[in-house]
Amino acid sequence: MNTEDIVYLCLLFFSMGFGIHYRTIQNPDIKRKVGALVGLVIVFVVSGLHAIHPVISTLINACIILYTDKRKCHIYSFAFSFLYLFFFRTTIYFGIPYPPSHTNLVQMMLTLKLIVLILPKKKRDLSEKTEEEKYEDKTCDINLEFLDVFYYAFNYCGVLTGPYFRYRTFVDHLYKPYYKYDNYKEPVLKRLRYIPILGAIYIATNYCWPLSYLSTDEFHHRSFLYRYWYIWPSFLIFRTRIYLGLTLTEIVCIFGGLGVYPKFSNPKSGQGPTENLKKLSELTDSVELKKLEYDYENDPLH
Repeated sequence: MNTEDIVYLCLLFFSMGFGIHYRTIQNPDIKRKVGALVGLVIVFVVSGLHAIHPVISTLINACIILYTDKRKCHIYSFAFSFLYLFFFRTTIYFGIPYPPSHTNLVQMMLTLKLIVLILPKKKRDLSEKTEEEKYEDKTCDINLEFLDVFYYAFNYCGVLTGPYFRYRTFVDHLYKPYYKYDNYKEPVLKRLRYIPILGAIYIATNYCWPLSYLSTDEFHHRSFLYRYWYIWPSFLIFRTRIYLGLTLTEIVCIFGGLGVYPKFSNPKSGQGPTENLKKLSELTDSVELKKLEYDYENDPLH
């Protein structure tokens, strides 16, 4: 395990611990500012001066989302985001040092969040919402302001490798009281059970077929069939590493109270609640809220 991976894991464990305090913050304005500040610090720790790339992407996308033609803003955002992502992955050809590997993850997740963020705004401004989507608006206010884009983009939950969550889910975790009544230990333990299995596969595979061997002269003198076969353990190492990261980042979100909804709303991965939206929007009584069952099925791994 290299230094970057150690720093990455330390930041994830810090984020888990910080989430216990974060979920106790009652003021939504303070909560979103604190979440974004911690997220920016995390991005700076893994990226150094290369943190300027996510900041530039967010700044320009915020201007596109808020100040360009509502009929074409999604096209502008898509074009800019992927052109900048192409530039980001080829900076070495422009005389700019290549960003660290974890900054790649930050930038790609940011690109996804910012492009998708523009869609509900476009539909709202063009009055194209269905009845279901009108009920969705009652569960949270999605009227964007300039700084809201930064609060959403850099919230420490998911800033490294995800998981992706919609802007509505982000606003819900600020203004809705569901996190006060959920039993977050159960979904955390549910996801923790995967960690030993994934960790054992990763360590064993990397020990027997280390990725560092790929860059040695000995490997390049091996037969074609051996080099071709080596793709499979390398792929397994890559997959288990990704799944470990995703599982840990989901736990970060759970500790922070992001992505929890009443079970009757049938929340789906990355989408949020999908059923009984009218009932959800009218749910305010604390006594009733205490009686409900909650889950984090809105987060991808479950």
